[in-house]
Amino acid sequence: MERVKYFLSQNPSFLPLSLVILIFIALLFFLGLQLTSTQVRLFGKAADAGVVDPNTSSIWANQYSVKIGGSANVSVFLHNSDDRAISGKSAKLNLNPAEISETVSEATTDPDGKATFTVSAKQPGRLTITAVGDGVTISKNLTLEFTK
Repeated sequence: MERVKYFLSQNPSFLPLSLVILIFIALLFFLGLQLTSTQVRLFGKAADAGVVDPNTSSIWANQYSVKIGGSANVSVFLHNSDDRAISGKSAKLNLNPAEISETVSEATTDPDGKATFTVSAKQPGRLTITAVGDGVTISKNLTLEFTK
């Protein structure tokens, strides 16, 4: 013990430097575990495959009140149960009432799991939109109001 005390008294920077090195090694070990884990989600990009989860998937519009002659952009985001985006899946919109809308209602998700639609109407009214991704109905829906 006397030798350790003598060594530390002659080398005062040894202890702080060794702690920094130990912390650095522990950090590298932790990062290595995280990067080799199968459940790591890097940058939110699309999973290669997966089952659409109705609770983590969503539907959004860029506006909810639209004048006749105008349109709203509706985006459907398909995610799996790990909340990872799913690319290459079919997404479609169910429109109610269908007779007021002029909409292409089917698209394929991009690498970010997003399918985009343009929704317009030929007459005023409320349009309730439900999204379906790969046969699974998304829990959230939205309503657009078309006005004169």
